[in-house]
Amino acid sequence: MSVCWEKNLNKLKKQHGKIAEILAGASVSYIDIPSHYNTGDLFIYLGTECFFSKYNVDVRYRAIQSSVNKSSIAKNDVIIVHGGGNFGDLYLKHHRMREAFLLEFSHKKIIFMPQSIHFNDEANIEETRVFFSKLKDVMLYVRDDESYKIGKKLTDNVELLPDMAHSLHPLIETCEIVNIQSEKKKVLNLKRVDCESVEDNRNVAKRSFDWEDLCSSSDIIFNRLIQESKRLPFIREQVLRLWTRQINYNVTSAINYVSNFDLVYTDRLHGFLIAYLLGKEVVLLDNCYGKISRYHSRWFSACELITTYDEKIIHE
Repeated sequence: MSVCWEKNLNKLKKQHGKIAEILAGASVSYIDIPSHYNTGDLFIYLGTECFFSKYNVDVRYRAIQSSVNKSSIAKNDVIIVHGGGNFGDLYLKHHRMREAFLLEFSHKKIIFMPQSIHFNDEANIEETRVFFSKLKDVMLYVRDDESYKIGKKLTDNVELLPDMAHSLHPLIETCEIVNIQSEKKKVLNLKRVDCESVEDNRNVAKRSFDWEDLCSSSDIIFNRLIQESKRLPFIREQVLRLWTRQINYNVTSAINYVSNFDLVYTDRLHGFLIAYLLGKEVVLLDNCYGKISRYHSRWFSACELITTYDEKIIHE
């Protein structure tokens, strides 16, 4: 089992080398770094930074969401946009703000790191297609086949790649992987409580947990200070350094928390990925538009540590 687990994760991580190939020799601006407590987004950020380090990517400027120095971006060759699941009209306000900003640099090479794409309204797809038509040199990386189909409506430059969180592998040694044959398991019920949640009939009685439960009152106050401070242009870099320390703390807390369990039920994509990177047994549920099942079917269709909820019910 450990050999298969390691082989799977090494293969997924290696695919990020394709991005490094098109960044060779270029100076880079990395924007849209999350400034909120969503551990999945923060996990992507740290994975992206690991990717930069592994391939010696020349990142000369970094910016958190809504706090960008345009003159710094103008000096660099490529704009890298943080990956994740906010591409589309489920988070339309942020999506449109990002498009409006990028249009100011439409002459530059723009790379969208691996995204999940979802639109409820065909009109919003068309508006985004118009946006892409104005970009001189763009590359859109997506995380699943459905996103690829939508991406092809936007641009010809679309490619499938796994989530950047895979560049954090390894988080553990192979000898630490749980024994899935054990009958007695500590269970984590990781269930989202935001706009992507759905009602489910999971057979888990224990209290659910979500990423926001990792945040103390002081964490929330600190984040509010970050939100206010990032508006001040003369301290943007200091704000990012402080926030990066908090990102590391939040992700480490999540890793340590998930490490306490043997079996994880989750409808969060990065709940799934963190658990798998830690060698845990995972039972997958879905969000409101199938993001988790789409990712699972594309990259993990035959992994012994992963079961979909429907499969588990059938076997029981």
